[in-house]
Amino acid sequence: MGSAILWIHVNDGAITSSSNKLLLTICNRLNKALKIKWDDQINGLVGLEIMQHRKGLLISQPKLIHKLINLSYSNITAKSPLPHNCSLISNKAKHMDIPYLKRIGILLYIAQGSRPNITYAVNYLVRFSLGTDSSHWEALEHLIAYLCYTINIGIYINNEHPENKI
Repeated sequence: MGSAILWIHVNDGAITSSSNKLLLTICNRLNKALKIKWDDQINGLVGLEIMQHRKGLLISQPKLIHKLINLSYSNITAKSPLPHNCSLISNKAKHMDIPYLKRIGILLYIAQGSRPNITYAVNYLVRFSLGTDSSHWEALEHLIAYLCYTINIGIYINNEHPENKI
């Protein structure tokens, strides 16, 4: 009959199937149990913006990046995720810097959702979550400035070559 993938997160979700018949069966069964509004095209999912192109999909998170930029203190842009030769050390004073942690949390979600190219930089900054100082904030602001500079970048999934899934 085919295979299907059903993804649900609280009040958002998506379903796809290799078989239209299976897709219809699943949708009908779900409609009997839940009140669901179905869209034929997927435009977004849990903060991800999904743009469909003739040859594939572009997954990005510009709204979340704008939210992060609005939290930022800087109005510069940067062409790399971290400053050149960035070498941070942990501050001896162990304290939780909630605004720093909030930004790191958003960055982790962006890295996981659509920007794997910032994963190293985000994880590097996470190491200093307890005991931040101005050097950590400068590196964090640099990363946010990089996202500002590259806001339209995302993950492109090409559907022309099925052997190359991503």
